[in-house]
Amino acid sequence: MAYQLKRTEKIHDTLELCGEDGAVKETLEFVTDIDAIAGELRRHLTEITAAESALKKAADDKEYTAAYEHYGKAVAGVFAVCFGSGNTEKIRSFYEENYIEMSLAVVPYIYEVVLPRVNECLTKKREQLKNIYKGRRKFK
Repeated sequence: MAYQLKRTEKIHDTLELCGEDGAVKETLEFVTDIDAIAGELRRHLTEITAAESALKKAADDKEYTAAYEHYGKAVAGVFAVCFGSGNTEKIRSFYEENYIEMSLAVVPYIYEVVLPRVNECLTKKREQLKNIYKGRRKFK
């Protein structure tokens, strides 16, 4: 029997950008390497939380503008990690740089689909590593 080496899990999915009438305006296909994005995704999601907090605390237009820009960069960062930079630009263009509308539409997908898959993959990896090192100790 041959020893099998497997590649890491990837998310293969399609997003459809639909207009107000419900018609599909653009179809985005993407492949995301779960292992590759895990750490960066969490960092960007934390950045979104900080940006949301800054938006809530903004006392005047100048602070709100700065907080909105921060929020937009954080959202774009998460999208780039999950969907790639090309698809992120298509999403930004479709939503005409309206980061609030964009995040209300897309961030739930990230929390409901991508993040659970990342967490599941990380749990599996931890178990695999634990078993590898547990087995090595028996032979020493």
